[in-house]
Amino acid sequence: MSFVMPAGKTPEEVPEPLDSKVRIVPVPEREAAVITFKGKTREEEVKEVETRLLKGLRDAGIEPAGEVFLMRYNPPWTPGFLRHNEVGVEVKR
Repeated sequence: MSFVMPAGKTPEEVPEPLDSKVRIVPVPEREAAVITFKGKTREEEVKEVETRLLKGLRDAGIEPAGEVFLMRYNPPWTPGFLRHNEVGVEVKR
């Protein structure tokens, strides 16, 4: 699991974790292609969105630069129709 800090925050402004198992790791900027979808992240739905994403990139002549990843933005108790998710992949430009 990972969290993204707001843009413009410096490492000094990020609060220290209270749990020693939590690490703060800077990640360099990257460019990614994503498809947003709502609902629960059932395996078959995620796979279908992943397939659409990779086909769209292939059709546009854009090469993926890594593995496809899933981003979930809501806690588990959020009803499915209100959930916001994305499937993404880093791309080469």
